[in-house]
Amino acid sequence: MEFTFEAAEQDGYSFRAVEVWPAGQAPVRSHDEVFGASPAYHSTLTLTFDNEDETRTP
Repeated sequence: MEFTFEAAEQDGYSFRAVEVWPAGQAPVRSHDEVFGASPAYHSTLTLTFDNEDETRTP
């Protein structure tokens, strides 16, 4: 593998990869930029609270 990198703090490291491609091949660069939400990562969080009246003990 070959790669280009940049100096940046990420996950406790001082550098991060910017491009990665198979060794011996030229990198394929896309000129399409993604703006807004990316389909590469998606996360949700659901919070459910107990009813206070049901959890209290007399």
